[in-house]
Amino acid sequence: MVEQVFIDQRAYYAESLGELLEKYSFFEKAKNLFDIGQDEQLNNLENPGVQLTIVYANHLKTPSIISYEDNPKTYSANYKVYPPDSMSTERGDGILLTTSTILPGIKWADDFDKSISGSKPIIFAEACSKYNERKSIYDDSNIL
Repeated sequence: MVEQVFIDQRAYYAESLGELLEKYSFFEKAKNLFDIGQDEQLNNLENPGVQLTIVYANHLKTPSIISYEDNPKTYSANYKVYPPDSMSTERGDGILLTTSTILPGIKWADDFDKSISGSKPIIFAEACSKYNERKSIYDDSNIL
């Protein structure tokens, strides 16, 4: 498991996100919303059944692990922003990590390769890439 956030000298992981929200979120119902979002369809990444082009970026440093020495909820309760004490980065678009952006598409492309009923092709288009440059994100299979 990779640490996602450090608060009060404790590591929190993706698996403990609900606990993290319950303890530190300034929004009282954050944990409830998180629990609602843990639907099996989301976890299984059900294939959307339509052809998709996923445009992603992989050229900016993007936060991956954020550490706080104090409880940020204390600051936000007083309408103050508590910046992270440290932050690790990985590649992405500055907001989302590349892995998070393309993961559903990888699963759906695998569904298509395995001829799972209703699955369609997935195209990955990296913004600002010099590899296999094209003038359009569409290829011949997209032309009606």
